[in-house]
Formats: sequence, structure tokens, C-alpha cells
Amino acid sequence: MSASDPRLSGQQASPLAAEGTSVALSAGAGCGKTTVLTARFLGDLDGPTARPLSSIVALTFTEKAARELRQRIRQQCREKIAAGDNPTHWRAILRGLEAAPIGTFHEYCGQWLRRHAVEAGIDPDFLILDAAVAGSIRDEALAKCLRQWLAAQDPDLIELAVEYGLGRVRQGIANLLFESGSARLDEWNDRTTAEVVAIWNDVWRREGRPLLAQKLAQAVQPCLEVLSRYESTHPLMRERTAFLLANLPDLVANSDQEEWLIAVREHAMVRGAGSKAHWPSPEIHEIVSNRFKAVRDAIDKYLDKSQWDEAATLEAAEQGLRLARLAVRARRSYDLAKRARGGLDFDDLLTMTLHLLRGLPEEPRPDSAIERLLVDEFQDTDPIQGEILERLATPGALSGRLFLVGDFKQSIYRFRGARPEIFQDFSARFPVAGRHALTENFRSVPEILSFVNALFASTFPGPDTALSPRVPSIGRPDQPAVTFIWAVEPESEPAVDSKKPSAHDRRTVEARWLAGTLRQRMDSGWKVRDRNTREIRDAHPGDVAFLFRAMTDVGPYEAALDEAGFDYYTVGGAAFYVQQEVTDIINVLSTLEDPFDQVALAGTLRSPFFCLSDDGLFWLTTARTDLVEGLEDAGRIDDLSDLDRRQACRARDLLARWRDFKDREPIATLLNRILDESGYEAALLGESLGARKRANARKLVRMARRFDQQRGMTLAAFVARLRADLKRPPREEQAATTDEDGNSIRLMSIHQAKGLEFPIVVLPDLNRKPAGQLDSTAFHPVLGPLVRPSRDLGSPPTVANESPNDSDARQSLGWLTYQSLEQHADEAESLRLFYVASTRARDALILSSALSATDKAASPAMSLLDERFDRETGRCRVDLPEGWSLPLIQVTKERPPTSNEPTPRHSRRLPLIETAEVIEQTEEVVEPASVLIEHRPRYVELSPDPGLAVESSNVRLDRLTRIALADPRWPRAKNLATFAARLVGRHDPMLPSRHFDQLVGRLDAWSHGPIAQALAATKVVSQDLDWTIAWPPEGMEATIFHGKIDLLFRDQAGATQIVNVRSPGGSVARTRLHLLLSLHAADAMGLGPIQLGWQRRVDDVGNWQIESEFAPTAIDQAVRCFFTEGRGD
Repeated sequence: MSASDPRLSGQQASPLAAEGTSVALSAGAGCGKTTVLTARFLGDLDGPTARPLSSIVALTFTEKAARELRQRIRQQCREKIAAGDNPTHWRAILRGLEAAPIGTFHEYCGQWLRRHAVEAGIDPDFLILDAAVAGSIRDEALAKCLRQWLAAQDPDLIELAVEYGLGRVRQGIANLLFESGSARLDEWNDRTTAEVVAIWNDVWRREGRPLLAQKLAQAVQPCLEVLSRYESTHPLMRERTAFLLANLPDLVANSDQEEWLIAVREHAMVRGAGSKAHWPSPEIHEIVSNRFKAVRDAIDKYLDKSQWDEAATLEAAEQGLRLARLAVRARRSYDLAKRARGGLDFDDLLTMTLHLLRGLPEEPRPDSAIERLLVDEFQDTDPIQGEILERLATPGALSGRLFLVGDFKQSIYRFRGARPEIFQDFSARFPVAGRHALTENFRSVPEILSFVNALFASTFPGPDTALSPRVPSIGRPDQPAVTFIWAVEPESEPAVDSKKPSAHDRRTVEARWLAGTLRQRMDSGWKVRDRNTREIRDAHPGDVAFLFRAMTDVGPYEAALDEAGFDYYTVGGAAFYVQQEVTDIINVLSTLEDPFDQVALAGTLRSPFFCLSDDGLFWLTTARTDLVEGLEDAGRIDDLSDLDRRQACRARDLLARWRDFKDREPIATLLNRILDESGYEAALLGESLGARKRANARKLVRMARRFDQQRGMTLAAFVARLRADLKRPPREEQAATTDEDGNSIRLMSIHQAKGLEFPIVVLPDLNRKPAGQLDSTAFHPVLGPLVRPSRDLGSPPTVANESPNDSDARQSLGWLTYQSLEQHADEAESLRLFYVASTRARDALILSSALSATDKAASPAMSLLDERFDRETGRCRVDLPEGWSLPLIQVTKERPPTSNEPTPRHSRRLPLIETAEVIEQTEEVVEPASVLIEHRPRYVELSPDPGLAVESSNVRLDRLTRIALADPRWPRAKNLATFAARLVGRHDPMLPSRHFDQLVGRLDAWSHGPIAQALAATKVVSQDLDWTIAWPPEGMEATIFHGKIDLLFRDQAGATQIVNVRSPGGSVARTRLHLLLSLHAADAMGLGPIQLGWQRRVDDVGNWQIESEFAPTAIDQAVRCFFTEGRGD
């Protein structure tokens, strides 16, 4: 694909034709930036000036984006091969694509550090610590530091602890260690208090006060508009009006003159200057009165926020420097702990790369092999990444080595340190010929784009910000593309003495309105354009996405959708850690780690793990000293029901058994054991959204496995990390159980929706108040370490107190300036989030909130909407540029009609007998093989085989056989009975003697085979090796297979062989596929060269099944056989 490719639009081809200059491409939402990036990448590989594949570096900010770009490139290569366009060249490119430098910033920096490990002074085989593991190491290092400082009575710690309390100090240090810019803490170690205060004063004058003044000017603008339109006949009011009209426009310039501001405030009042009769109408008099009050409140608020205490400022500067010194020492301890484990965290990958680049000479270039650097989503760059990129591209950063794609309007990752101005700064430095823009939108219908353009015209001014449609309208005048829903029930309007509805109650009303609207429109034939066929069709629930600013209040929307009969799926944000199944598992792990954690034990017993009743829990707790003692003596507590007694005794025995395995086996293995032996997953599947709940449980197993892969991590550390994440949830997705084209309504955060598109987008809770500043410490790259004065800690988490008569004399200048800057940045990003959310919609956009016509806008999004559109009518308030279409908005202010009886999706769970009868009466339908293959599942578990659970005694024998065969010592055992006795003593002491004899017989039969001889003469490399494979690896509809290699060893020739022991009952197709995929997985993990795979039933003493050919064609055939001949489960 080149600049002359007819599939590219003129805008898309323009940056590809730029020569002799680097390119900064401002790519609007839905304008095809990935298409341009793919074309640029392939263009550099084609023609007489083709570059080597290894010389083109493509950097993205997410692994998903990297996979998508690689997939697009792969597809284009195949098209070129199919068209006969130099097939030899493109086959070579296709073969080398997996090794090409296409990935995230962190991935590339990790590879770069490994190549320059000697210069960096690190082990080239360093581990990359994921966030959870790094957090545990950081917490351990900080705890160790605090113990040492307390023992030594460190003066910095003692001073801070006396003022704030040790808990707040610990949290403050942890906050500084978590801050994205905390690497610069060292710069503040040698500063004095006076230097810090001087910096604060400078930033306050240049930025802090002007930003507050701008907010004040915005607040008085409605008053100016009213006074310029209406005039009073009273002389004094005319005088006041003239004064305000002359002075209000100068608020920003005079914002530092307190007396002048007070004079303006005194003129903004109607008292003593006539009555309603002096205005054109009583309504106008009331409007003017309200506008005057708004002006007085805004000035009071501004004056309150502009005052600080000198003593508190000096104290805060000193305390901030104390905290910074402690944080620097804690970070050094953390760095030593990482070094001891041979690991680097994600921040290290960037900071160490930059440090090394700064120390290398520019000539020769630090990485001279790079001829082109392509960067996607450049608006999400932080300062460190920006400098790394510039140093890698120097020289030639402006003359053609860089190809940057971004959109400052879509920068929404400030919490990761992203600064949208970095993209604008780079772009401004490029030659004019290298600055390009994509504004032709291939996603949304014209009606949505006209609304988006009108809404954000003042927020994002400029010639290259408005989007032009390239998709035709649906063509249904009766079907609005943009809808406002203001959900206020008539009966919920508060009376004089009634209690105001809570935020939860208002969201519940709004959610029911939204669910009713969706149901009504779906039933009446809501039309959307199919993404694949581009044909108009009826909408279904899978076309709808709810996008939230925060995921902490999705419960009312889930309940309303369920009542309306919709299937839904909640994705993203902090939602993972608030799921009950996640809390259940954390409780059971906490109980194993600390047997005396009574709260965790109560939660474990009450959960689906053991299903103890409330009465049972009561009697266990009160019949003995405490719950722990009651559980131990559960068999002799008469007040327990028979069921509760059985459940309690089962819980006691299983917890003791699991605790015995604690710290003797990997955490993931232990968690798998808990889930398997408790039947917890089966209990989850019987609940509402059972598949998602089970997937979340399995996600915790994967998190535990990542924890195991780090060296020396214990269950205690894993539990501590999970507990910390419960208190301060990271942005962790829930496990996915549906694909993007599923049939469920999706509820997700706006961040999760970035890069996606949906036919119908709902933006609920639009008037949600922004979160306040809850932490009492912070680090700002310009202001440095900041501590809120201790007397402020009890105040509400807002920028300042609202009352002008309650001025806080303890405010520090540093904290005041920081909050002014942060509030401005937060509001700007809130509007960018609003823009991103609005541009996800293809065919319909619904904006809603539970507010009436008189409710005040509390969020930046709602304030902007009120500024640009009339809330009641949907009419655009502002004059639009010539040629722009006038947006047409439907406004819903009445609850949509609903049926008298709700139709919850999970209204009743059928008794098992009814379920069994339905299954027996259902006729078996045999579908053609082609149909079966088309409906492949998204996930298949190949290990353990489904035939394992045949009979309890056989299960025990089969399990011990597998354990024995996975032990590399059995082929060398001189006495198999002694070996088996030790094995049984460790894993199943109560095994009946007849099963012990059978176990010895099985081992004896196996010991005379070829595997035993091979194992006796070689070294076992790995046991119980889990693998996960997507097949086909390059398909859009791949199935995820999970399995296990029981034993992997290298023979005397150095080749790798694997051994799988399958259980009774598994189908031939299933076991063969398991073996082939195991061979493929071992090869993909770099454990080759792979020679043979051996497989035999655990209870079989016959011949081995041997496989040596595991080419993709063989695996494809095995997959087809697996799905067509039966999955064996």
C-alpha cells in the first residue's frame, strides 16, 4: 500500500507522500490512522529504496494496538503474495514479522536494555516485574525501611509521624513512590525551604492565580449576557449595571486586587435598587437576581481560594522535603530489593533507557540501525518517553526518521503521566510539509458528527479539529441519532419538607429510564448499519455500549438492564476487585495465611465455598470462645443443623488440608487445588452471570501464576497485594467471556472503550461530580513534593471550602497552587474523555443524567453541554461556522412506557429435576460438520481430561499415578514400593492398601518402557508446565486452548521430548490435539529443538502414542477432528 493506492483517501495519502521531513499526523477519531500507519510501514519495505525490516521500529502504547498493527501488516503482505506482487520478497517479510520491532514503548526499551546490558550494569536476563509483583516488593521494602527508621528514631520520620500519624506518613511515602514523575525526587533533596517557597510563589503568579481568575471570568459571563440584553429603569440599578458592564470584562487582569473585587461584588446586588416593576418583567428581575448571586458567590469563592498562611506554607515546604528524603531512601531500598531478585519494573525500563541514552555520545548514534520510527497514539506520551524517542531519532529527528500519529483531543491517560502538549510541541518543530491532519471520519453518521463538532468547537478550536462524515446517514427521520434523556420522576421532585433523593436513588431512576428506552426502541425496530456487510439491519443488545466516567456506581444500571430482560457484561476499571467472587477467593487465601483472621474466615464460610447459613455462623461464633475455636469443634455443637454441621466439618478439613500445602507448592497450584476440591466454580456457574464469575476466578489463578514466576514470592505477599488492591483498586479488567461482536450490552469505562466503536453508545451519569483530592501528599514535577498542612486533613476533599466566611487560615501556598493546576488539568481531561466517549458511536448516541431543568451542572461535561445546547429543547445555543450542519437532538423528559411486570433475565433458577427433564425430552440435533466448526467456543480446557472424575477411588489412584510419573526420581528408584510409600505418605496417607498395590503395579509396568530408560539417562527440564495457545494463531475467531505438559526432558542428543499422561475417558481426538498443541507450545516457549511427544493413559500398560510432526497443517486437522468428532467432554 503506497500513497498512490486507490483505497486511500486524499488525506490519508498526503502524509505518505511527504519526503525529506518527519511527519506529525493529527488523526481525528475514526479517520483511519491505523490504515495510514500500515501503509507507511509497508511503503518503507517496498520499492527501490526499501529499508530492512529490522530498521523500522513501530511503537504503540498498548499490546492490543501492537497486535492490531502487526495483524494489518500481515494481512497486507498476504494480499500482495496472492496478487503475485514480488511474492518472494513479501514471504520473507511475512516470515520475519514476528521478530520485527513492533511493540509497546516498554517492550522496546526492555529489548534495548538487554542489548546494552553491559553499559547499563544489569543482568541481560533480568525479569520484568508486573505491577502486582512490583507492588508487593515495594510494600516489603517500605515496611523494612519504616522498621529501621523507627528503631533509629529517624528525625524526618519522627517529625512527620508526630504531625500526621505514622499511617498517613506511610501512605504518603507510598504515594510518592507510585507517582509517575517520582524519579525526579532526587532533584529536591538539596533544596532549601526558602527555594521551594520561591518556586511556589513564581508558579502561583504565572499559572495558579490566572487559572482561578479564568474560572471566575467564566462564572460571571452569564451575568454579562443578561445585563447587556435587559435594562432597568431604576437610576441606582442603571448605575450598578454600567459599573458591572465596564469592569466585569477586566476580572482576569485585576484578579490580584482584592479591594477592586470587593467593589465589584458590592455592585452585584438588586437590594436597594428598585423592584420587579423596574424590569421588563418579574421573570427577568428574578433572572438578574440569580445572576448577581452567582457573581457574588464566584468572587467569594475566588477570594477564599486565593488566601494562604505564611507559617503554614513554610511548614508545608519543610514537611514536603522531609517526606521526599524518606521517599528517596525508600526507593533505594526498593531498587536493591528488585536487584536482588534480578528484576526491573515498568518504570525502570524507561528511566534506565533514558539514563543510558543521555550518557552515550550522539555520534555514532545510540542505535544507528533505526531508519524509521513510527509511533501510534503519540498524544499519550509522557516526558520520559518523549525524550527517549527524540534521542533515538537524533540526528534526523526532523528530516524523516519520525512518523508520529496522535490526537491531542483524545489524550486521556494523565494518571500515567501523559501530556498532550508533547505531541503539539513535536508537531510545531516539524517543517510545515510534515504537518498533516486526518479529519474525514469513516465511523459515525453525519448527525452524530454535526453534534460532536458543535459541542466541542470552543473546546478544541482550530481548522483541523472538526470531523467531516464519510459514512451516509441511516435515513430514518423518525429515528434520532442523538438523544438527551433527563430522568426525573414526577413523584421524585422533592416537596418542601421531603428528603432530597440520594445519588444512588437518582441513578436508579435514570437507569430504569435508559433500560426502558432501549427496550422500546429495540422492540420497534431500531436500525443500525452492520459493521461487516454495511447493510441496514435491526439493532440487537450486542450493539449497545454504556460508557462510564467511573465504574464505581454501575450497580443500578446492571439491575435495570436485568429487569428489562437484557443480557449484559461489565468490563474494565476497578470493577474486577469489587466482584464478590474475587472477594471470596481473597478471603479464603487470607484464611489460609492467617488462621485467626476471623473476618476472612466468616466470609469464607458464608461464601459459595462452604455455604454456611447465617444461623450456622452465629452458633459457631457463640458456642465457643470465637469462630476459629467453634469451627474446630463443629462436630460437637448441638445447636447446628445437620447441614450446617456437615458443611462446617467439611470446611474445617479442607482448610486444614489446603493450609498444609501452603508454601509447599506454587500459589497458582494451590489456588487451582482450592477451586477444584471445593466445587466453587460449579457453584458460580449456577449463579447469574456464572460464566463471567468463573472467568474472574480463573483470572486470579493467572495472576497467581505470574506471581509464582517471580522469585521467592510467598502466599503472604500475594494476599497482602490483593488486600492492598481491594483498598486502592488498580485499573484491572474483569476477565472476558464475550467477544466484541457478542449479543450482550457492554458496560465499560471510557478508557476501556478507547480504540473501539459501537453502533449505539450510551453516556450515563453525565452530571457526575468530579472526584476530589483525597490524598494528603503529592508530587508535582514543577512544585516538587507537597504535603497538605495537618489542620487541613479533616476538611472536605475539595479545592477549598465553599463558604467565604470560613476561610482556612492554614492553607499553604504550595497546596493551593497544586490544586489550582490539578483542577484545571482534571477539567480539561474530563472534556477530552467526553470527546472520546462521544466519538465511539457509529449510528446512535444517548446522553443521560438524573437531573431536572433547574438542577445545576456539576460536571465539566454537563457544563459544556449546557453552554452549547439548551437542555430542555436540544437547540444549539451558539452560532456555528458557515457550512456546518445544525444538530438535531431529541430530548426525552418522560419515562418510556414499560410493561406492568418486569422481565428479569435471571428471574428464576430451575430446580435440577426440571433441568434434567428438559434435557431428557430434548431431541438430539446433529448439525453438519461445517456448522459445528463455525460455532467454536472461545475457550477450551484440555487438561485435566474430563474423564478424570469417574469414581472417587479411581480419581485418587489416577492422581497419585500422575504425580509419580511426573517425579523424575521414579525411573531411578531401586525399590518402587519404597518410592510409592513415600509418595503416598506425602500426598494421600489414607490411601487403601489395595490402591497402593495397584499404584506399585502401574509404576512397575511403566518402569520397563522406553520413557523410563530415557529419563534414567537424562535430566528433567520441567514438570507440570502450563500453556495457553490461540488457534488458529492468526485468525480473528481463534479458540483459546489451555493444557499442561506433565514432563519435559532433553535426551542425550540435546533434543527435547515431552510426556503427557492422559486420564481415562478422554476421546482420541482430544488427547491427540492436547499432545500436538503441547509440542507446539514447547517449541513456541523456546524449549526446542522438539523431537518427540509421548502420551499414554494413566491406567494403561500398553503401547505409547507418539507424535513427532506438529506442523500447523497437522494441528489444523486435529482441531477439526476435535470439534467435529466430539470434544470428549
